[in-house]
Amino acid sequence: MKRLLFAALISAIWLTGCRGINRTYLDRATALSSDITAAGQRLSDARSRYQALARSSDFAPLQKYAEREEWAASFSRAENSLEKLRSLRRTSINPIVSQNDPKREAELARLLREASQLLEDVRKQSLYPGERASALLLLQDQGPARVAGANLLTQDLLKRSPTFLQSAQKAAAAYPAKAVDLQKRGALLSASVDNARAQLQRAQAELAKKDKDLLVLEGSLVANKAAVDEGSRVIDEITLRVNQLSRSYSKTLVDMRVQQFVTVGRSSWNERSDSDTESTYYYPQILVTPSLAEDLERMGDRPIDAGFAARIGLDVYENRPPDHDSAEFWIEDSGERYHHKYDVLENGVRTRTAWLPVSEALFEKYEDDLGMDILVKPFGQYEDEALNVATPPGLAFVGNPHYGRWVSDGSGGSYWKWLAAYAFFDSMFGGNRYYQRDWQYWNANFRGRAPWYGRRPEDREDEENRYGSNSGRVARSFANTDWFRSGGYGRQDSSVRGSGPSFRGGGPGGRGK
Repeated sequence: MKRLLFAALISAIWLTGCRGINRTYLDRATALSSDITAAGQRLSDARSRYQALARSSDFAPLQKYAEREEWAASFSRAENSLEKLRSLRRTSINPIVSQNDPKREAELARLLREASQLLEDVRKQSLYPGERASALLLLQDQGPARVAGANLLTQDLLKRSPTFLQSAQKAAAAYPAKAVDLQKRGALLSASVDNARAQLQRAQAELAKKDKDLLVLEGSLVANKAAVDEGSRVIDEITLRVNQLSRSYSKTLVDMRVQQFVTVGRSSWNERSDSDTESTYYYPQILVTPSLAEDLERMGDRPIDAGFAARIGLDVYENRPPDHDSAEFWIEDSGERYHHKYDVLENGVRTRTAWLPVSEALFEKYEDDLGMDILVKPFGQYEDEALNVATPPGLAFVGNPHYGRWVSDGSGGSYWKWLAAYAFFDSMFGGNRYYQRDWQYWNANFRGRAPWYGRRPEDREDEENRYGSNSGRVARSFANTDWFRSGGYGRQDSSVRGSGPSFRGGGPGGRGK
């Protein structure tokens, strides 16, 4: 008994050891020693190169910059970081590695990240003096060329900016709702142009001095480039935004379709053979009608006979060995494919799409929204303001003077009178005039937030929706669509997916005598 207890204890200790800290972390901790050594060597080499440079005649014009930016002190900062790293490894990392307790794995990961940051700091501080010396020596030689290049880019910005400022102003006049936004973007462009010009002039003035200050010249060139880049970015943004304002589109859901597919498996064999002759074959996916899908659902886990296989369009002899005289079939997999068809209205031109595949999630999102706009971007709005919440067709265009105007209905109210290109909205569903009070109700309570199916607070509870898949008038208008011809055929509550293995019985596994 004692031997058994001792063996169990040893086994438990061994298993605990096997569940130690992740090997990746341990390997990184082990490699840290060589990383520290290499970092120390790089620091030493960098200091030696800098000291050699400081003793050369080339360093004389750099002396004042080295003092102002404290280049030599960078090596001391690198030494401090290196010493912190050594201490971190010795006092914190090594004890955890020795203990190898998985409970401290997260702590070790955090310490290794800290070690990586210290190593990076050592690298940057070691290289800083040499990099700064090289950069200023290069600027001393290439200063005139750098300033000339900055001048070309700045002049290009100055030449281009008026065109885009005018474009923003015209768009602001055409789309008053966006005037403030476009004015802000124009002001950003003007500020960038002014800053680029000022920084260029500062660089040119510094370059012209006999005893030029390279740090001032460098700073001016850097600031000039930043201003030119910002100006170019704003120009691109203005161009994009102005183009978006002049584009209008909507996507109306006009049909929906769900197709059921199945994958059938077949096992065949030679009943007269004494050896294992069984062969398994999987037919390509096939589409089945709703009635066939219901029949398959009722069959549950029962195998499919050859007659039913032929009924769903299978060639029972496809890729079947000629000497096989027996076979059985089953549903290996099943699923559904979802499709939409849309009317797309872009800048007044309507086209209808073919069937387009959509995800199940998207299909479910808009299943109640037949005949409604599921994406709308009116004139005068940006792309990121497009509505993707189901909306009665064309309603998101109402109130926008680029599509029509309000006219009196003769009874104290107003209705929307469309421009000719959009007049078809009035005739949808046997008559679809939008009154101002309806638009105001939708605009205040639903726009961009939730679908609106045409019901108002004063409507009776038993009054049907005016829009969407559950609207009687929409059903009458879309009576010839796939969706209504199929009775709104949707997804089965249960699935025959994976039923094959549960009833394959004598499937692959040695058919024969």
